[in-house]
Amino acid sequence: GMTFDEMTTVKCIEIIQSSPMHFAMEWTVQAKVQDTWKFVWVMKDLVSSEDPIKVSWVKPEGYESHTSESELGNIWILFAPPIDSKKTNITLKCSMTECQDGEVEEDGKCIWRGPDRSITKALGWRILTHKSMTSSGWALDIDELDFYSEASCDESSKVIADGIAINSGNAGGGWGPENAFDKSGRWGGRTDDDGKFWLGMTFDEMTTVKCMGVIQLSTSHFATEWTVQAKIENTWQEVWAKKNIGPSNDPIQISWVITTDAPSTDPSSVPTNIPSFVPTQLPSSVPTDLPSFTPTKTPSFSPSKAEVCNDIKKKSKCNENDACKFGNKKVNKCIPKKKVNCSKYLKRKTCIKGGVCIYVDNECIHKCDGHGKNVCKGVKKTDKKQKICAFEKVNNRCKKCNPKTCIP
Repeated sequence: GMTFDEMTTVKCIEIIQSSPMHFAMEWTVQAKVQDTWKFVWVMKDLVSSEDPIKVSWVKPEGYESHTSESELGNIWILFAPPIDSKKTNITLKCSMTECQDGEVEEDGKCIWRGPDRSITKALGWRILTHKSMTSSGWALDIDELDFYSEASCDESSKVIADGIAINSGNAGGGWGPENAFDKSGRWGGRTDDDGKFWLGMTFDEMTTVKCMGVIQLSTSHFATEWTVQAKIENTWQEVWAKKNIGPSNDPIQISWVITTDAPSTDPSSVPTNIPSFVPTQLPSSVPTDLPSFTPTKTPSFSPSKAEVCNDIKKKSKCNENDACKFGNKKVNKCIPKKKVNCSKYLKRKTCIKGGVCIYVDNECIHKCDGHGKNVCKGVKKTDKKQKICAFEKVNNRCKKCNPKTCIP
């Protein structure tokens, strides 16, 4: 902050914290009154941003009411009393105006309908995620997005990208959505006004898509969850969700069609029984009243391409299977110099307390996780100069023949 020789009027503060590695998620404004620092206002749930974060606490002239919108069924609002008062009268009135993605309105209530895996034809297809489901919260880098007409994501079934590339926003010249489809560069994604990233393509006629392949090489700007949506009668309908993903040199395959003669090629994608976009400040222990989705009872009769990977012994045979990859005994990886089990911390406050863990997507992970060589060597403990990561050769848990979805 700053101190002055005379009384100085301040009603708003702007903060720019552009570093994706070292930024505050909460700022408290204090004012020095008679040699005492007094609480004025607090701004929470912040992310790294190149744009100024405005912290304002004074009511505009003629201000009488305030309206808050929430994408969830609940909203928490903090009312801080003025410095010179300990009592504030508040009147609240709530009303539902619009249902979120994946919901329908019935009798004035929003009912979660969940993904519709039966959709395979549409005039538009896109992948979508909320900024809370990304590593940085303000940017995404997608190197490639491909559509396939077969659930196996087989190369021969790749859909020709002859439609119009669409996106939530981008970094400007040279970072447009078309880059992800023509392999001429990278989509430098930015959010829309609702804090969502989305990338896709619209077509002049109904186009069959049963699988998607996403490549996100960046270890700084990647999504941890993608939702597939199809454009049906000018409405984007949720089809499927892929969770617990990260940076990858290989395509992340998202397939949703249930077949009766073989198991799904994407068995790890379990449909969520709550809306996808849950803010990190909500407690994860609150039970949901939403219905769960019953898995198919149809038995599988033959293994998928990915399921036979572990049985293949020869490297040449392994590489012939487009669902498999052959891994070496050792891989270069960013690892902690001192082992810390970050996953045992369930809350953000306890997660970040030690300075070596970060809280991302409702999960506590180590700061070293997922970084390349250059970034890895520079990761430091919070508020200290001590470097905590090393880029070394380690045993590869995906050695020999494994599915391409295996993460070393």
